[in-house]
Amino acid sequence: MKSINLNLTSWGVTNACNLSCIYCYRDAGERALRELTTEEGKKLLRDIKLSGAKMVVLTGGEPLLREDIFELAKYGSSLGLIMLLATNGTLISRDIALRVKESGIKIVSVNLNGSKPEIHDGITKVKGSFKRTLNGIRYCIEEGVGVQANITVTKLNYHDVLDLIKFVESLGVKFVHVFSLIPVGRGSDDVSIPPSSFAELLKKIYEYQNGSDLLIKPTCSPYYWAYIVERKPRFLETFLRRYPTGCTAGVSYIYISPIGDVYPCPYLPVKVGNVREKPFTEIWKGSDVLMKLRSRDELKGRCGSCIYRDVCGGCRAKAYVYYKDIMAEDPSCILEEFKL
Repeated sequence: MKSINLNLTSWGVTNACNLSCIYCYRDAGERALRELTTEEGKKLLRDIKLSGAKMVVLTGGEPLLREDIFELAKYGSSLGLIMLLATNGTLISRDIALRVKESGIKIVSVNLNGSKPEIHDGITKVKGSFKRTLNGIRYCIEEGVGVQANITVTKLNYHDVLDLIKFVESLGVKFVHVFSLIPVGRGSDDVSIPPSSFAELLKKIYEYQNGSDLLIKPTCSPYYWAYIVERKPRFLETFLRRYPTGCTAGVSYIYISPIGDVYPCPYLPVKVGNVREKPFTEIWKGSDVLMKLRSRDELKGRCGSCIYRDVCGGCRAKAYVYYKDIMAEDPSCILEEFKL
């Protein structure tokens, strides 16, 4: 049984969004009916704190479309939570960057999916979004707000990922999360790349990271942990200190939707409760589904017999999406490609 120390909570504060990214797990666009109110949000933040969480990501949709976003961020900060903001960056002016800093938000993660306008705008489906996102990143860095770049890998940008990583590093970005696309929401296998191609990309990311001070986390790719544990690169200790294990869904991470539904992660559509019906603390500590996810002993197939199951765990979202079983083997496993 894994520890139930909650490290990171993502709260999707709204389903509203001004972009139409082809990979969006929420199929965001219009505001959801009965999104959590300001007071409900503050209660949620108190409960998250009581559950022992350290960090909260205010995400969306596009969280900057929510009028009380800075009030919520300030409140979370006053509770001692490390507050983060996940945004597409297009709404960040210099004034907004200052408000972000003043609200106590420590890091802003910004979705940037191409090193060129035609690639990024092709993925967001909004012309001009690349320029506005880039400006948002620059404003945050200039105002002393830490920036993490989020890249979701698709057929449209696969060939550009390494150039994009180098580009954001040149801007002053300190962290990069490279997401493997999971076919939920607007995401589709039609725009995803084969596991073998993703394995080759991870090898390139590994080589680049080993020669750079940039910290790159392949998200939803838990097999990368097995890869680096075996190779013992110079960045291993720093990497594992910040990101101890591969799949953290329901183990040290949880997601809450705009209407208060709780899920092990944004990509795993198995509802474990609703904060309007039961206190978050009770859901986190008492859900049978979450308890199951914390037991690597219940993993099935290749994941169950794998020597790396504790450090990797397989992507539970992919197991569910393809097999409708949260403990099934990860169908995207590429350990054989790594030849460990």
